[in-house]
Amino acid sequence: MEGQQRFFRPPPGCPAGSQAKGERSGWGGVFAKLIRHGHQREQLPHYTRRQLELYFRQAERQEAADRAGRIVDIRAALSKEGDRLIKALRD
Repeated sequence: MEGQQRFFRPPPGCPAGSQAKGERSGWGGVFAKLIRHGHQREQLPHYTRRQLELYFRQAERQEAADRAGRIVDIRAALSKEGDRLIKALRD
């Protein structure tokens, strides 16, 4: 397949269709997540495999931290102090 970069192909001995943890849709999913996190689509093919993996893992960590923050906010809102916290945030 002329013109394709090697890192898009699985390494030798890698079962067809296997994917790293968190890459449920393969490289397409990685690219989609990086674009959602502000990377420019046109630049992604120029990243090394290592860069793609590092940026992807960082995006995963950011999403997990955001989700944890939402859970904390929901728990606080549902607590006895929820109304006071909401009022303090709005003031």
